[in-house]
Amino acid sequence: MKKIILVSKLVMVILISYLGLLLLARYFGDLTPVQVKVSIDNSSYLMDRRYLVGESDNVFIGKVVRNLGYQVINDLPETQYEVRVSKRIKGEILGTAIVNQLGGVKLIYNFVPERTTVLGQKDIEIGKTYLFVTHYSWPRNCYTIITGAGLYEITNKEEKDKLIKAFRNAYRNELRNNEDIETVEN
Repeated sequence: MKKIILVSKLVMVILISYLGLLLLARYFGDLTPVQVKVSIDNSSYLMDRRYLVGESDNVFIGKVVRNLGYQVINDLPETQYEVRVSKRIKGEILGTAIVNQLGGVKLIYNFVPERTTVLGQKDIEIGKTYLFVTHYSWPRNCYTIITGAGLYEITNKEEKDKLIKAFRNAYRNELRNNEDIETVEN
């Protein structure tokens, strides 16, 4: 008898939840993720790998282990991943790192998912290997990918070797954008 009452209550909870979602969908519209694209002025000079490396703190190759979740900062979602570093080209990074990618999912009205992509950048995929060009964030202890220019998927050894060679060369000849730096002469 107790089992019948328990099962009946469970069925009622499921039915009420389902009807609630139907009402919300009718009131707010479609609950499928909204796709939003954000454009950030990431100057074209970063397409030159010497500038890209010069503006970065770290360049490394790593395999994505898992998704650590999303957070919203300044109304822009960011997705964090755990990455196992296999090759360091620039910087002191070793072992495992938290890599931050602008874009991801945030909830509107606390339940409608909105997907945001920045500069058409593809989402990082778990299990894949990438070359990352990043800035280090001291307060959050993570490495943020330079948006639009700092993520290269590696699918084979030849591609990996080619990227290592190109980015080592860029590191040896790195350049910085000095537009925002004022020089003071005495």
